[in-house]
Amino acid sequence: MMLMIRESDLRAVLDKHRTQIGVRPLWDSILIFITGVFYIPAAWAVSNAICKWDDAWLRSVGYGIWGI
Repeated sequence: MMLMIRESDLRAVLDKHRTQIGVRPLWDSILIFITGVFYIPAAWAVSNAICKWDDAWLRSVGYGIWGI
């Protein structure tokens, strides 16, 4: 089965969702990266080794990569 989409309909849908398509704004990415950087010292303050690993790697590195 083959579906056919008119170009005008496709453009209308893409224009409707224009703000959701593409890369996020630069400031949003920078703030997410800074959040990840501040999670590193917060993780080292935790005494439990498992929670420290969870906070240090999953949150700080995760937010840093997500921000980039």
